[in-house]
This record gives sequence, structure tokens and C-alpha cells, in this order.
Amino acid sequence: MPNAGAGAEAMPESGFACPRHPDLAVVDLPGKGRGVIATTFIPAGTLLEMVPVVPLTWQDEVTLKATPLDPYVFKWRANGESKSSQENPDAVICAIVLGITSLVNHSLRPNADIEYDFARRTLSLISIKDIPCNEEVAYDYDCELWFEAKE
Repeated sequence: MPNAGAGAEAMPESGFACPRHPDLAVVDLPGKGRGVIATTFIPAGTLLEMVPVVPLTWQDEVTLKATPLDPYVFKWRANGESKSSQENPDAVICAIVLGITSLVNHSLRPNADIEYDFARRTLSLISIKDIPCNEEVAYDYDCELWFEAKE
């Protein structure tokens, strides 16, 4: 394990770091609401953020539909589980993402993508193209959209 630094306590073996690129900012984007931008040039292949998630069942998703959290629910289907899980209401099918990745907007011309780690219950946002300073970070939601996409 790397040295945690003077005076710092060591991370438990079961723990893991959740890095976030320091050059990301949450901003209000006209016509889109909140979003994330790069505050300096970020090259393709850069880890932008790795965050823990809270896995949710089909029943949890139904409950969240009536709340302001609904637009922030991410698909989370390990082992190819189907979204139509009424027959298995305890199946994990979605998750709440605990980081600024939850504020990254959709694009049909994305400059980032999501990687899922079901075993660790984490999600990583990675740049797939160079992202210039002040450009919005966006990924393809890869689902049926509940809003009109704006580029």
C-alpha cells in the first residue's frame, strides 16, 4: 500500500480511493441546467472521476419516480438483469451515483464514457476525446431519453 503521508491514517485493506480530476467544475448551462465543464485541457483517456454508487432495486426505482431524484438514477444491471423486474422486485437494476458524474449531461457526440465496476459498486467517468478548457463534459446516456436532447 502506498504511503498515506505524515500523520495520515492508513486506508483499510477493504477501502479504495475515489479520485476526481481537479480541473472539473459544476456550472449552470443555459437551457440544460447544471453540468460539468473542464477548467483546463484534459486529454483523452483521463480518469475524470471514480465514485461509489448506491445500488437500487426495481421497487426503489418505482418509489424514486415520484421524487426530484428520478433524473439522477443510473442504470446498474449486473449479470444482464432485465429492467422489467416486476417479477423480481429485489433485483438491483439502477443506482444513485455519489459524485459530480451525476451532473454530467447527455450528448450524441460524447467526450466521455462510463465504466461500471459491479463488484466494487463504483462507476468511473473517463474522457474518450480530448476535452478543451471550458468545454462541457458529456456522455451518451445510452437509454430512452425522458427529455429533448440539446447539443
